[in-house]
Amino acid sequence: MKKLEFKLAFNNIKNNKMIYIPYILASGVFVYIYLLLLNLQSEAFIANSKGSRTIAQVLGLGTWIIMIFAIFFLLYINAVLNKSRIKDLALYSMLGASKKSIGKVIGIETVITSILSIAIGIGTLLLSYPLILKIIAKILGITNIEIFNINTFFIKETIRMFVLMHLVLGIINIFSIMRSNPIQLLQKSKEGEKEPKASIIGIVLGLSLLGYGYYAALTTDSIIKSLKVFFVAVIAVIFGTYFLFGSISIILLKALKKNKRVYYKEKNMTFISGLLFRVKESSAALASICIISTMFLVVFTSLTGLLKSKETFLEYAFPSDYALMYYGQDRDLDENIKQEIEKISQEENVPLNDIKVGEKILFGIEKKDSEFVPVVYEEGTEKVFEKDFTLVSLVNIDQFNGLSDKKYDLKDKEVLIYSNRGYTYEDFKFGKLDYKTKMLETIPNHFNSPTEGLFHNLVLVVEDSKEITDEIDEFIGNKKDGGTYTPQTDIFIDVKDNTVSNPNFTKKITEIMTSEKISQQYSTGFTDGITSRVEFSNIYSGVYIVATLLSLIFVISTSIIIYYKQIAEGVTDGKNIAIMRKMGMSQNQIKKNVSRQNFFMFFAPFFVAICHTLGSSKIVFDIVKIVGIIDKKTFIISTAIGIGIYLVVYLIMFKLSTVVYLKMASRYENR
Repeated sequence: MKKLEFKLAFNNIKNNKMIYIPYILASGVFVYIYLLLLNLQSEAFIANSKGSRTIAQVLGLGTWIIMIFAIFFLLYINAVLNKSRIKDLALYSMLGASKKSIGKVIGIETVITSILSIAIGIGTLLLSYPLILKIIAKILGITNIEIFNINTFFIKETIRMFVLMHLVLGIINIFSIMRSNPIQLLQKSKEGEKEPKASIIGIVLGLSLLGYGYYAALTTDSIIKSLKVFFVAVIAVIFGTYFLFGSISIILLKALKKNKRVYYKEKNMTFISGLLFRVKESSAALASICIISTMFLVVFTSLTGLLKSKETFLEYAFPSDYALMYYGQDRDLDENIKQEIEKISQEENVPLNDIKVGEKILFGIEKKDSEFVPVVYEEGTEKVFEKDFTLVSLVNIDQFNGLSDKKYDLKDKEVLIYSNRGYTYEDFKFGKLDYKTKMLETIPNHFNSPTEGLFHNLVLVVEDSKEITDEIDEFIGNKKDGGTYTPQTDIFIDVKDNTVSNPNFTKKITEIMTSEKISQQYSTGFTDGITSRVEFSNIYSGVYIVATLLSLIFVISTSIIIYYKQIAEGVTDGKNIAIMRKMGMSQNQIKKNVSRQNFFMFFAPFFVAICHTLGSSKIVFDIVKIVGIIDKKTFIISTAIGIGIYLVVYLIMFKLSTVVYLKMASRYENR
């Protein structure tokens, strides 16, 4: 009996190879990427690189995401497998096989598929790992890697995880067989389908959730609000999308069916009726395709934008090789610090290019009626940031010209203004002060704010900053304020050789700011721009690696769902095609009708995914600005590139999966 059970299991896999081979390969891909990410976290050259902690965290997050996707898709594919083989299992039962024997056949199939998928995943990684490491090392700028080791502990861990997943699936399948009566299921599969019904509750919930998600994404005006509503909006749109392809699409198709002018046409009658039943059966799959396609487009767009703006962002964030900062303004102190830096430069043989000093005053403003007023901090920082908050960097014209390549002049009662969001102002009213404005399109990177992605930032260039600070003092009066404006001085140091940071030079100039003379009087800070550029570059690389793998997973996941959706529909529609043939429809009419249905079923999720991507673009742009995409044009171009590439991939999937659908429909037409 055991030999017969093994033979039946092998024959099932062989006879249903169109279903099993993609399942085994897809499972192998998940094994491959999961093991790859585990090993990368332990690689010495990554652990010793700048920004290694952040890279490890990103890789660890990617590992969990891959595992979650693996569980979800193995469950989905397993459901399709069960649906396609129910008739075969019913036949075994009719021929006298016990439920125990059928359970053993399923168990053997599970063992075979799990062994093959795990072996393919691990074997492929063993062969390709040296090449993968060389590519990653090149991305991180590392020239020498001595050993290509795959940690055996991670191999065992991967085997344990995926054996456990396949074991759970096998138990689910065997348990379902033990509880079911295959003969009754066989009879039930031959019954006619009832017309699907749309849930009014589902329609209301779907429209409400989608409406909220889009409204939240399009109306947020600050990164603080974006971060608060982003995940809630995402969850709302995900559930709304499932309702969209379930209840909402059914009610729309039923409305078309009731419209006699539309429905009673040769091309539309069988198209709308067939589509109504196909949407009912595939609503979850269509929604899943839409959601994963949206995830791919968002990740790919962000990845492309990060890569395109990487160098610009590094120059923007770290405009000098070293920077010293203290909260205060003292010209004599500035000169003393410059002299100390020049002395250290000679001692450590680090030739200087330039030392520049920049002074500014930081304060917050908000709009009241037609004028701006200072933001008072008595309410607490968090409450302040929830307002329509604008952070102002107040700079005297002589300081601005000292750090700018272009020189500017100001007339009486005139100011220069730069807005990081591109806002324009004809005048600038601040309390009793009223200025005419000249807008700046760009500013020196030295005046960029680290809160660029968090708030609206204004650089306000004036003839004399005291006029503004006096107005702030008068406005505050007797209010309990925690410091409405803060003077700040930055000292920017550029060296001739900025390829590598000199540790002794770095240590000594840091000690300048930590000396008792300065640190007891002012709050200070130090930035090693050379090291920071390398660290951020490597962090970018870590994000790039994980985002690339996630993009790959999203494409594979979409392909898997589409492939098995087409198989499931082919199995179901084979009977429907036979009915259309009996009704007298020609082969050409059937082909056109099925092609129209396939086109709609295939591209509806894609077009909804584009709507989701465009609808989320504002909130996504606000968030990714924090990590580097600072140019809206770059983000728009990246979005267009992502949609274009995905459309090409989607068309390829459409062509290939249509062939699979037709084969399955032909196979099950006469069964």
